[in-house]
Amino acid sequence: MDLENTSKQENKLYQFLLITGIIVIVFNLRAAITSVGPLLRFIRDDVGLFNWSAALVTSLPLIVFAIMSPIAPKIGNRLSYERTMLYGLVVLFIGISIRSITNVSLLFAGTILVGVGIAILNVLLPGLIKNKFPLKVGLMTSVYSTSMGMFAAAASGLSIPLASGLNLG
Repeated sequence: MDLENTSKQENKLYQFLLITGIIVIVFNLRAAITSVGPLLRFIRDDVGLFNWSAALVTSLPLIVFAIMSPIAPKIGNRLSYERTMLYGLVVLFIGISIRSITNVSLLFAGTILVGVGIAILNVLLPGLIKNKFPLKVGLMTSVYSTSMGMFAAAASGLSIPLASGLNLG
């Protein structure tokens, strides 16, 4: 009986960590993209971009999505969805960090990494939810899509006040 309780507790901990991980992933899925649009003129002026190259900053993640999306499930099947999504989150973090440095090359390299990370997470998250929450797919999908929309809107709306008002750059 003690072994059974331990197993149930471990399962609840795993479920809690999985849901927390999903929410952390969702918080980061759109913010890295939606926050760029309002800041584009500042980015263009600070880094010294031409208009066409500034537009490329917003288009590059979408181009990377198109390239990475068919590859992500193959990586997920080979390494496991959880591990691949962790790697995707790390790549996203590195991409955001790199593109925050005021340098044209790093801006584009970081933007490509942001696209790779988000593409991996976008593709694998619905499959992970379907596999790990087969009886709650609708609920979990609504939680992640609602959270994603809220954080995308918040990132877009807060990017100018954070950059200008708080002098965060």
